[in-house]
Amino acid sequence: MAVDELHKVASLYCPLEKLECLVRTSRCVCQCVEDYWETKGKSRHCPETAIGCDDLLPILSFVIIRSGMAQLISECDAMEEFIPEGYLMGEEGYCLTTLLTALAYLATLKPT
Repeated sequence: MAVDELHKVASLYCPLEKLECLVRTSRCVCQCVEDYWETKGKSRHCPETAIGCDDLLPILSFVIIRSGMAQLISECDAMEEFIPEGYLMGEEGYCLTTLLTALAYLATLKPT
């Protein structure tokens, strides 16, 4: 679900729409984690199952790899350049920064 949402970034033209797509992708990741914990008998909204940045980064890295989107770094660079600064202070900015951090981490990996 998150991979499918991330693929939509490439088909959008407006940087704000691309940013909103990143927010939806992050929300999909969170929903998938909640769904997983629910199958294990845990509540969706308890502190024990809450997803934090330490959990989000590796999952988002996996989503990026699964997406196979070679142009994702360029997409993020364009968003950073053309989105008004006010949008980058809230959830949108957090999602973009998290995605950029995951991309930077993936860039450090050596192919096996």
